[in-house]
Amino acid sequence: MIRIKTLSLLCTILFCGSIHVSGQTDTPRTVQESIDAQEAAKQARAEEAQAARQEGLRRHWRNQDRTTQRRMRQSFRESRKIHLGRTTPWWRRVFRRT
Repeated sequence: MIRIKTLSLLCTILFCGSIHVSGQTDTPRTVQESIDAQEAAKQARAEEAQAARQEGLRRHWRNQDRTTQRRMRQSFRESRKIHLGRTTPWWRRVFRRT
């Protein structure tokens, strides 16, 4: 019984000692460095996603024919005016009767 325990203990020590742990070979980081690295990676992913979205929109606009581009541009301008709260023309806002 003692031989089996000793043999199993010896095998366990040899087995665990031969495993290469790659996660512990890097230089250790502080908590703040880890947080900064995660935030930088998150910011880079967000910038890449935004750039991909803009490129997709540009490609979508280029794939349309001329009349569709004109209609899309017009509806974009109207939606922007509505978003800014400018439903009345500028000259009516300037020369409004008081």
